[in-house]
Amino acid sequence: MSQPLGYDACEDAVDLGIHVRTLPSVEPIVMWVPDIRSVIVQAKLSPVKRNEAVAHGVAHAILEPKWMVRRTRMGRLPRITVELAVHDLVGRRLIPVEKLQEALSRFDSIELCAAWLGVSVPILTHRLLNLKPSERRHIQPGRLDRLSWAGTEVIPSGITCVWVEAPPASLFPRRARRRT
Repeated sequence: MSQPLGYDACEDAVDLGIHVRTLPSVEPIVMWVPDIRSVIVQAKLSPVKRNEAVAHGVAHAILEPKWMVRRTRMGRLPRITVELAVHDLVGRRLIPVEKLQEALSRFDSIELCAAWLGVSVPILTHRLLNLKPSERRHIQPGRLDRLSWAGTEVIPSGITCVWVEAPPASLFPRRARRRT
C-alpha cells in the first residue's frame, strides 16, 4: 500500500556529510552526535520508522548551529522547543503538501493516508496539526473534516531521541554584531 519514500533521509544524510550508524537497542532510538557528525539509530526498525528516525537525526544536524539549539544546550530553553522544531522539519520533508493533498483526496482514514505516504500515523498527525497557513490553502476545504483520526492527536511518536554533548559553542560560527 505504501508508495516509495519521497524523502530518503539516508540519502540526505550522505549529501550533508552525516554518517548513519546503527546500534542494537530495546526501543526505537535516535541520537545526533555532533562531534562525529553521526546519526545513530536502532538496528531493527521497519523501513518507515528507520527513515523517520534518520530524518529526525538529520533535522537535529540541520538545526544544530541555530541559536535556539545553542540556548537549549546552555539550559536557557527547554528541549521540547528544539524537539518541536525537529518534528516540524521532519514532517515537512517526509510529507510535502502536494503529496498530502493527494493522500487526503484518496483516503478517509489517517492510517490509510499514512500508509500511502510511507510515514507513521504520529508523524502524519503532527504534520496535519501544524500546517502553515500557506499550506492550508493547498488542502481542499472539507478534506481534513472527513478524515477519521479521532484519538491520534495524543499518540507519541515512538521515536526516543537522546541528546548527547555538542562540541564547544566556540566551534559554531557566531553572528557578527554591529556596534552603533
